[in-house]
Amino acid sequence: CDLHFDVDSDGRSGQPLFWETFPLLWSGCRMTHGFCQGKVGFEMIEKKKKIFFLLKKIILSMLLSNKKKLVLSGEVELSYGFDGRGRIVTGGKEEAFGEPFTEGDVIGCYAFISESGEATLSFHKNGRSLGAAFHLNSSTLGGRDLFPHVLCKNCSVSVNLDPEAPWHPSPAGFCTLLTLPPGQRTRAPLPTASKSECEVLMMVGLPGSGKTHWAQAHMLQNPRKRYNLLSTNSILNCMRVRKSIKITV
Repeated sequence: CDLHFDVDSDGRSGQPLFWETFPLLWSGCRMTHGFCQGKVGFEMIEKKKKIFFLLKKIILSMLLSNKKKLVLSGEVELSYGFDGRGRIVTGGKEEAFGEPFTEGDVIGCYAFISESGEATLSFHKNGRSLGAAFHLNSSTLGGRDLFPHVLCKNCSVSVNLDPEAPWHPSPAGFCTLLTLPPGQRTRAPLPTASKSECEVLMMVGLPGSGKTHWAQAHMLQNPRKRYNLLSTNSILNCMRVRKSIKITV
């Protein structure tokens, strides 16, 4: 999860940690497993919004990404999402797709990766197909895995992975990650076993002296440590507002 995403005790619901103070702050969660072949789907429902500071339109993205680190989904290459305005997004670009969704709607996200490595991503709303949103050729994925994500702001969400109790019937042949054969699943990197194994580096220096440059270079030199860079810019990057969004108080 993002450091500012709070997962509930049931393990399938959550919300941004600071949604009362920063309702525009994007926050997300990636599932523990991805997959490289087969037909996989999951369902998501937007549960509630904060009414004291209401966005005219809540954006909530459903996507699959082959990144093994958390990113602002849809804003980078190889991440693909569908948000609440009825738009699909990838690589920072968006286009109209399907129809908007809001609180109480159940959105199904389904991905099919063939044996040849080609993939199709489609979405459902309340059990009704909205069609295929993305078609990826084998050279695009390059044999890499897809990891389901949920990205949201100013709302809480719940994800359904129970193959025995779907909210709406899945398309023929699709299953959840729980029932996918183990050989077709990939475990995301495990967290550290204890806090004693964690490492925190605090940069101290004058503005413009190169703190961020040094930190970014250090992260590239030590990818196995999976650092998170905390800075003003990283927070502002998670508070992007698309042009079609307006705020009402």
